[in-house]
Amino acid sequence: IRQISVDGAESRTYNASVQLSYTLFDGFRGRYRYEQLKTQNSAAQLSTRITIENTLLEVADAYLALLRAEENVNIREENLTLSEDRLERIREDRRVSSATELSVLNAEVSYNADEIELSAARVERKNAVRNLLYLMGDESDGDVNAADTFVLNESLNPDELLRLSMTQNAAILLAEEQTFLAELNKNIEGADRFPRISLSGSYGYFRQEIDASNLPL
Repeated sequence: IRQISVDGAESRTYNASVQLSYTLFDGFRGRYRYEQLKTQNSAAQLSTRITIENTLLEVADAYLALLRAEENVNIREENLTLSEDRLERIREDRRVSSATELSVLNAEVSYNADEIELSAARVERKNAVRNLLYLMGDESDGDVNAADTFVLNESLNPDELLRLSMTQNAAILLAEEQTFLAELNKNIEGADRFPRISLSGSYGYFRQEIDASNLPL
């Protein structure tokens, strides 16, 4: 048996393939998922809007609380002024013996009570100012002069306002989006009942090169 040896012999093999797959029908899963993503995005925007609107409502409520506190301070100041005038008159009457000591004591008690109520009203107003500034993002110890004058737009139609409040209410719109999202989730789960139709194709290329082979005896 003769053996032949060839130096530097090489063998080469080339192999390439391409495969393509396309889904023709998936039980409407793709459409449902696309609608699901859009609905989730809309719901997130509505949730942000609700948060902003609630913050604005809190600011408005804090402003009205400040107005009430300021009105309470004004009332207590007027009461204290009246009590002070009454006390001075009774003391003057007591000096001329036209009033009893008991009347003076009663007037002093009323004056002290009104003074305490005024002090409490001022504390309440200070707390109202602090709460309003906090909601507005101001953490300073400043003061606020609230104006009690409001301009009412008399051209507003109550029926139109009611219609807009029902059609543009963020909470109602969010509930509707969540209901629609639940329906989409239900449809996605039910898509498994439909068959899946796919189209696929492939192409292959193969080549082999041999530089040396067995020779005959």
